Amino acid sequence: MSTSSQRNLRFLPASRRSSPSRAKGRPGAGTGGGGGKPVSTRIGIFGQFGSGNLGNDGSMESFLGFLRADRPGAELVSICHTPELIGERFSIPTVPIRPQLPGSPLFRGVNKLLLGAPNRLLDLIRAVRIARGFDVILVPGTGILDDFGERWKDMPYILFNWTLACRLAGTPFAFVSIGAGPIVHPFSRWLMKSAARMAHYRSYRDEQSKRYMAGIGLDRPGDRVTPDLAFRLPLPEKRNAASAKPMIGLGMMGYSGWKHAQADGEAIYRAYIAKMAAFGKWLLDGGYGVRLIVGDKGDRQAVLDVGAALAKRPGTAAGDVIAEPAESLTDVMRQIAETELLVATRFHNVVCGLMVGKPVISIGYARKNDVLLAEAGLADFCQHIERLDVDALKLQFEQLMRDRDRHIPEITAMAANYRSALAEQEQQMLRELF
Repeated sequence: MSTSSQRNLRFLPASRRSSPSRAKGRPGAGTGGGGGKPVSTRIGIFGQFGSGNLGNDGSMESFLGFLRADRPGAELVSICHTPELIGERFSIPTVPIRPQLPGSPLFRGVNKLLLGAPNRLLDLIRAVRIARGFDVILVPGTGILDDFGERWKDMPYILFNWTLACRLAGTPFAFVSIGAGPIVHPFSRWLMKSAARMAHYRSYRDEQSKRYMAGIGLDRPGDRVTPDLAFRLPLPEKRNAASAKPMIGLGMMGYSGWKHAQADGEAIYRAYIAKMAAFGKWLLDGGYGVRLIVGDKGDRQAVLDVGAALAKRPGTAAGDVIAEPAESLTDVMRQIAETELLVATRFHNVVCGLMVGKPVISIGYARKNDVLLAEAGLADFCQHIERLDVDALKLQFEQLMRDRDRHIPEITAMAANYRSALAEQEQQMLRELF
């Protein structure tokens, strides 16, 4: 991998904070005192946005596009992790998803003594106050109902806190085309199930997610199954290929196991990197170029590690291995469009591959990838990241390359059908929530 490619692969830039607009009142208020203008709809868009995960931000981008087209007079506010980044990037007012702990040493001491209860009470009071200023709060897409890399006190608790706050404030809360499961920690499972139960609207991005929630006690036959929101994003314009060789995309991930900071995480990561590097060298030996692709800022090191291993291969020339920064799913789609085939780990890298009509092999860490590829007629081209067999991967690659032209029409048709299904959900959701 060239030095310039390594230099260009960077974390998403920080930017200045964007302050939220003031609430304009509750629905049904009509006009303000003295015959003022009608009160507009105020919509909160809730999620792990700005954390560096391109799939999460892409889901928000897709949903913003829908809301801005169908509710042009609405005030849209993002409730997110990194308000300064999201506010500037999407030109939207923002609210921090969780405030900083009060700075008083006395409060911190009492909070620690009482196992964080005072701070959680403040979290709830703050969330109720904020929720009262919205007509509805929605979670657009993302796999928010799982505990991958999460402790119970992270997103499971945060989600429960906000849905409870919305119930107390009388503000509808909606999950739209979300992914669910697995939720490994028992308390996290209870928190997330309770949060989903308190929602006024739920739709899942696949049948598996709906079945998972039913299996842990939230069986609601009326909940819908609709595709992932990223399928609504516009396709990027084509650009000239960066290499004369046929390129194969390797969507990398900084994966260290399911649990947060698990003891064997480093060993899991190193085994994954070694196998992907071995497969990449095999591709180079076969006359292909390799394009390394990220889906999260946390994938940067994985790209650098595999790129370094491929650069040490005798005969690797400039341009054989390409790595570029990506700051959105549009960037990811543009890069994948220049490949013949994609081998990817992250769910939204798989989504992007299908959106631009590329055959995909999944090396996933959860069943969501397998379910999606089965819908595209690619069920035979999946492996689990912790049981990755490089020899089997080579055979899968050879078979998929042979049958590539047969699969592309089915992939393209599936993506088009998904867009239509999302359009239908949008109209249904407007009727139910607005």
